[in-house]
Amino acid sequence: DIHQDVPEGGKHWEFPFVAALVDEGGNDIVQINEWIDSVDASILIENVEAPAFVSVNRDYSFYGKVVREVSDEELLLQVRKDSDMINRFIAYYTLVDREKMRLIDDPQAQVSEMLIELFNDLINDDLLMEEVGGQFLAIFESVEDERLAHSYQLLYDVKKRILEGIARNNTVSMLNLYHKYLKVAIPQDDTLEEHARVIKARQVKNAVLRIIATLDTPFVHQLCKKQFFEASCASDRLVAFDCYINSSAEDKMELLWDFMEDSRKNLVAWEAFLSIVAGNSSSDAVSIVKEIESSDSFRIEQANDQRALYGGFGRNRKISLQTVEGREFLHSILLKLSSVNEYSTTNLLNVFANIDLMEEEYHIPLVSILADMLDTLDPEKVPSVYNRIRKLLQGAPIAVASYEADAGKLKGM
Repeated sequence: DIHQDVPEGGKHWEFPFVAALVDEGGNDIVQINEWIDSVDASILIENVEAPAFVSVNRDYSFYGKVVREVSDEELLLQVRKDSDMINRFIAYYTLVDREKMRLIDDPQAQVSEMLIELFNDLINDDLLMEEVGGQFLAIFESVEDERLAHSYQLLYDVKKRILEGIARNNTVSMLNLYHKYLKVAIPQDDTLEEHARVIKARQVKNAVLRIIATLDTPFVHQLCKKQFFEASCASDRLVAFDCYINSSAEDKMELLWDFMEDSRKNLVAWEAFLSIVAGNSSSDAVSIVKEIESSDSFRIEQANDQRALYGGFGRNRKISLQTVEGREFLHSILLKLSSVNEYSTTNLLNVFANIDLMEEEYHIPLVSILADMLDTLDPEKVPSVYNRIRKLLQGAPIAVASYEADAGKLKGM
């Protein structure tokens, strides 16, 4: 039975719905391809054995989300056995999402053995990794529950808990896997096929390094540093650098300055360097970004510098919006940038687009930044920025009401 959720005043979709009933061995019992042209539809499949699981929207047959009741046992079987790669990934993604919600509900809970074992099995599946690479195992800083969609620090923390749980329970196997992929990620010839294989192998190697890096031990620091200095490609070096500046290594600032000097010689490398610095999650994240901003190498008048450092820091919302130091720095960035590049400033202001959906404790501090900008900026000189701020405030009536109850009527509205 299929039911479409149609927005009020909208029209239902018409789309192809491809699904299969699958047995315990991953063999298709039967596959169907039905055209859905109504809000409600029913598909009847007769004279078949009961399936172990159902594989829906195969090959992403239509651009939409299928929400259904499925047990963990079915999802575990599907992620291991489904012949459709998209459904295997969605099953894995759903299990990870459920694990995140469980850990959020219980801050003292340990990562489940089920997920650790599943992750270990998947990353050690040579055929799977060769076909799709390390991106299959991505764990995002998000959950399906929209109520938590803008709890940025909480979502970062729960992802880190999962990665730490995997690292602590499989330290030896992860180290072995890392060294295995060090060799696998070396190209054997110069064909396009070989380069494609190596790219996927590097994805797996770097996914493993990010997991190991959560242990934050001197041994791990040396491992990251070794990859940084011996890297044969940009992606390996950037991942190692990212892991290192997010660590507690005593010499990380020394490495950062050395890499900055090297990166500034090339515009592409410089932008990549700035992006990683801007998105770092360490306890001294803001001070690191400030150090780079104040260096002779950073040029505020250059669009790529604005986009990489300022834009990247703004999108690092757990820090730029959810810490006092981050908000103060973001405020100063916006005031400086508004007189340099209105386009970049309005893009950066988009990080305020969901204030009403954040926790109440952030409503007044974030509206205060925008209110101060309305007071400070000249609407004749920066009309795009000024009007974008007004539009953001109009789109956050709950937060604005909290601010006005505390500080009085907003000016400029």
